[in-house]
Amino acid sequence: MEQRYWINPTLTNFTLFLLMTCLLGWLLVLGRDLIIPLVIALVIWYVLDAVAKYLQNKLKHWLNVPYKWAMAGAFVVLFTIIILISDMVSYNALELSKQFPSYQQNIEQRFSHLMGWVAPHSDIKLERLGSSLTPASLLKWATSLISNLLASLGLITIYLIFIFVEQPYFEQKFSALFSGKDQREHAQKIRNTVMNSVGIYLSVMTWMSVLTGVLSSIVLYFIGVDYPVFWGFIIFLTNYIPNIGALIGVLFPATLALVQFDTSWQFIAVIVALGGIQFILGNVVEPRLMGNSLNLSGLAIVLALGIWGAIWGVTGMLLAVPITVMLMIIFAQFPATRPLAVLLSSDGKVDDLLEKDSSNTTSTIQQVKPQ
Repeated sequence: MEQRYWINPTLTNFTLFLLMTCLLGWLLVLGRDLIIPLVIALVIWYVLDAVAKYLQNKLKHWLNVPYKWAMAGAFVVLFTIIILISDMVSYNALELSKQFPSYQQNIEQRFSHLMGWVAPHSDIKLERLGSSLTPASLLKWATSLISNLLASLGLITIYLIFIFVEQPYFEQKFSALFSGKDQREHAQKIRNTVMNSVGIYLSVMTWMSVLTGVLSSIVLYFIGVDYPVFWGFIIFLTNYIPNIGALIGVLFPATLALVQFDTSWQFIAVIVALGGIQFILGNVVEPRLMGNSLNLSGLAIVLALGIWGAIWGVTGMLLAVPITVMLMIIFAQFPATRPLAVLLSSDGKVDDLLEKDSSNTTSTIQQVKPQ
């Protein structure tokens, strides 16, 4: 008698999906040195494209600016900003390395005071804990970081050049991927929804990060903390990391205030003032501007931070939310992956993701752009 075996299609599909996910994760880790610059280049191109179209729209009443010239102007502005930021970071890093010996003395005094309160009969010295706090090790770490950034910047520039060359053929290639008209229109809706959601997120987060960095620099300047502009820039960057970015941004200048001054009120003032700025902007202003456009679960954001942080480090944490938004929108379009989209969403409503009016996106972005 012939024996028949029954295979569960759902279990088979889940197993294949799990294997493909593991394989994709392994490839993302293995090729991170090539993929991360490509992703950054795509983000930069998207920002430049949005800025160029914004300039065209603002100048159309006075001057008919071709798209290529608008893109070139946006690229010049971005290149100038990168040069100014690089110069500022290099100067502050050099000055910080010069001031580190004086900070080292305060660190040793603070550590001795702490150990005298925690373990008064111990003979633990800071030098015995390692050499990670020496000026030489700090300078070596900073040099290695700058070298890695310069190497990545060269690869990002190469990617950007090829993206700009291929840009006129994007629409033609995208249409050629789909044979039927219905498939093409559906794919176009998915792409527009992804671009709109990412556009809202980048616009809101950029202006909130700029405002947070500027206000934090002003507060640090009046408190007297060294290098307030530099710490404001660090806070600007870390503000892109959801949930834990605010804590990281406050931690750096607060630690410097702790070792820079002999009294503790500056340390407390930095924590209270910067924490207040982060709380008001992050929990009051930002949700009003962002609205429910992302529809992401808080737990999903935390998990995405952990997963993409483990795969791509700090870059993965910065890109965790946009990547998760893209995945949720794409997963919602297929019956097999729709449960994943429901789990990633905040309210479980994923059927109307493509029905969002693009005009709502435009109005939301306009709200956070300076008039």
